[in-house]
Amino acid sequence: MVARQDFFSKWLEIIKKSTSQQQYKREFVEIWVNQLNNCPTHSTITPVWLLAILEHAGRTASIPGHNEITIPITSLAQNVIKYYWNSAIYFNLRQGSPIAPLQSILQPIEQLAGRYQQGGKPPVMFHQSGLPEKFLALYLKCQDEVSRFLQSHIAPQWAPIFYTMSEQDEMLHIPLLNILALQENMNFCLAACHWRWAAILEKYNLAPRLLRKTMLSYQGTGPEHAGKHLLRYLELENPSRNCFFCGQTVTETPGLAHVLPWRYLCTEEIWNMVLAHQNCHSARSELPVEIEVARLEKRNRRLLLALDNLTHNDQQAARLKQVVQEGLLRKYFQACQQQLS
Repeated sequence: MVARQDFFSKWLEIIKKSTSQQQYKREFVEIWVNQLNNCPTHSTITPVWLLAILEHAGRTASIPGHNEITIPITSLAQNVIKYYWNSAIYFNLRQGSPIAPLQSILQPIEQLAGRYQQGGKPPVMFHQSGLPEKFLALYLKCQDEVSRFLQSHIAPQWAPIFYTMSEQDEMLHIPLLNILALQENMNFCLAACHWRWAAILEKYNLAPRLLRKTMLSYQGTGPEHAGKHLLRYLELENPSRNCFFCGQTVTETPGLAHVLPWRYLCTEEIWNMVLAHQNCHSARSELPVEIEVARLEKRNRRLLLALDNLTHNDQQAARLKQVVQEGLLRKYFQACQQQLS
């Protein structure tokens, strides 16, 4: 009887402790999101900083016997550099007010981009750039500058609510329960950060699909296999598969190209896609010229006729109809010139 009472007493203690931990984690996530939603809007550094912590938390395993996880600020700086390279350099989005302290982070990243793009290299996503290997010294200098700024200006704003800091070893010390709370609510916390980042970007940019661009900046993915599913539409109007730029037959697969840059529109839709040789597409400048836009407008009108019976129940055809009828291609072209030139 005594043994049974001891068992139930210990089990009750475990339940109380578990309930207390769950309550703590719920409250922690609520505070996290509340602080995020009320952060200053003069720059995007707060959601970017929290995304850097989330990415690290997502790949962190607890260590038996340890009640906290230590994260080097240099590791978080690497994440911040990656996000801002993708968002500010590749997507060419303004990240806040020109006088915001954030410029201390963006300037070394822009210098790194200037070195990479010497010789006319087009912008690429961070994972395609090979920066840490090609320009190691300059990358490490950039990482050091970003780390110092984060440690002196950004990290202290969130201590001791979410972590404690150690100036001597440049570490964040995050309680294990906080890490577990983030891991258990990862999708929710990521969505909150992306939403806030996009909301701040809207103050400083007129570019489309800002929320998707923040997600891609975090994920580091681009259009490597873009548009294969669109071939069946384009071949209805162009069964001979003639290249949009040179007029010769396209034999390569899939043989597709965006006329307006993907990094501006950040979408794959038939009104902006054409059959083209890879060499022809690579040889032209990123921004289309007026004659290409005029030719694409004519092509879209022909394509709309070929897809006329699909415009009521096919999303791609319906979008093409909207672009043609409202003259959106011309509007996007003008906005794209302002954003990327």
